[in-house]
Amino acid sequence: MSRHTTRPDSGVLWLRDGVLRYRSPEHGSWNLRLHDIAVIGEYKTDAGPYIDDWFMVFVHPVGHRWHESSVYAEGTDAALAELGRAVGADLKPGLDQATGFTSRVLWPVSLREAGLFKFSKQGGLYLLQMLRQWFTPRVERRLGAKVREYLHRRR
Repeated sequence: MSRHTTRPDSGVLWLRDGVLRYRSPEHGSWNLRLHDIAVIGEYKTDAGPYIDDWFMVFVHPVGHRWHESSVYAEGTDAALAELGRAVGADLKPGLDQATGFTSRVLWPVSLREAGLFKFSKQGGLYLLQMLRQWFTPRVERRLGAKVREYLHRRR
């Protein structure tokens, strides 16, 4: 995987005692038990290269919630290797050459390469909202249809 140098603000990701942990002054902190991970994926934005634009996503099986960590976080490669051994899959991020909003599922294998997210621009009818969207576009993320179907069947 080709990545930029790890930055301190990108945080630290590690797996210990069956819990995936992430700490970042920029992106927040969370803990997630391995058995609470239903889908693993990645996404990239158009925000780089000077700020984090590539993220790992760990989807909880209930409520379409997810946790994310910067791919540039310290420990990402080791945590993904260990997590991959735990779920029996190769979890290698591969969106390093992407330049815009894109995503894909890495696990479960039955969804591999499916779009993790559906991206859509947030708009508005008022002139001020349209101008703001023009100068600072906001993009909403929603889990993709195949991922939502998988989570619904898994309940």
